[in-house]
Amino acid sequence: MIQSLVLFMERLKSILRENLRSIYLFGSTTLTDFQLGWSDIDVLIFTYQPPTDSEASALVTIRQRLLEEYPNNQYFGSLEGAVVYF
Repeated sequence: MIQSLVLFMERLKSILRENLRSIYLFGSTTLTDFQLGWSDIDVLIFTYQPPTDSEASALVTIRQRLLEEYPNNQYFGSLEGAVVYF
């Protein structure tokens, strides 16, 4: 799972670049209660500014693109997230 999360975070960094403030992982994953196929991987992404249209488009499709690139990776289908700017 760690390698999948690192790859996901690298993708987020490449999409948001200087607009990325921080990434928070929360929920069952952080409590060692994650169950593959049942749990989701909760991610909260903080940005400095609202995502641009191109950033938003890339963020909306990030999970699907990762699943297409890594069809045997079961963790990418569990990703759930939101973006908050401040």
